[in-house]
Amino acid sequence: MQYVDEGEGAPPAELVEHARRQGAGCIAVSARIEAELAELPGGEAIEMRSELGLAEPGLERLVGAAYELLDLVTFFTAHRGSEARARALRRGLTAWDAAGRVHTDIQAGFVRAEVIGWRELVDAGGYGPAREGGLIRTEGRDYVVRDGDVITIRH
Repeated sequence: MQYVDEGEGAPPAELVEHARRQGAGCIAVSARIEAELAELPGGEAIEMRSELGLAEPGLERLVGAAYELLDLVTFFTAHRGSEARARALRRGLTAWDAAGRVHTDIQAGFVRAEVIGWRELVDAGGYGPAREGGLIRTEGRDYVVRDGDVITIRH
């Protein structure tokens, strides 16, 4: 751990280089600033973060850096009677692997995956309009899952 001056948006260059040589990454997060932002109402926190040149909260930057370092993507599962869930999967893995992240029984009985990007699903206004518009694709077990896919596994 190395301390950085408050207001520094990036870690020192020598720390970045050291991390790169080790196959790691680094970000700068000011605990004091994050604590102050957490106490502010939403709009004020966004305004202060903007004034400080911080695009997103420290926790979001930390999680994003961890996902990048671990080479993970996020896919979503959502269906009637169950809440939508975000799930992590190593980049380059398939719909069959994603089925196994949901449940091994689903993976064993995998037939196909119905896939749509989350932004497309939201823009369409839900599953019904997305189906009517032909936006949901049918993919096989070898489909490589992309970051942000919403997947329904048929088994």
